[in-house]
Amino acid sequence: MLALAQELQDRFGALPEAVEHLLYQLRVKVKALEAGVESVSMENRNLVLRLYLPQGLEPGEVPEGMRYSRGTLYLPAAVPAVEWKPALTRALEWVQRWKASAAPPAG
Repeated sequence: MLALAQELQDRFGALPEAVEHLLYQLRVKVKALEAGVESVSMENRNLVLRLYLPQGLEPGEVPEGMRYSRGTLYLPAAVPAVEWKPALTRALEWVQRWKASAAPPAG
C-alpha cells in the first residue's frame, strides 16, 4: 500500500485529500482482513469492529478504552480523525495479535 502511494506521488506529485482518504480506507480494509474482522463501521459515536470468531472463542480482557460484547469490539470515536484513526489501527492490531495467540496449534 505504501509502495502504491509512493508511486502515485512520484508520477503525479502531491496526492489530493480524496486520494489520501481512499488509500487510508484501503489500508484499513487490508488490516481488517488480516485480523479476521468482518466489518468496521461507525455506530452511535463508536467505531464498531465485528469479528469472525469460531464458536466458543472469546477474547477475555480487552485493552483499556475498548469494550467487547458478543463478537463485536467497540471503541469510542473522538470527532477529529487524528484521534480515532490511531485508535482504530491499534484495535485492528490488537485483534490480529489476540487471534494469533488464541489459535490452536497446527497439526
